[in-house]
Amino acid sequence: MILVTDIKSMFVGSFMILVFDPL
Repeated sequence: MILVTDIKSMFVGSFMILVFDPL
């Protein structure tokens, strides 16, 4: 479960970076 949560957190972080800093 911890591994899944870590992966989801990384995915959300990357998604936020792409949304707020596309360049």
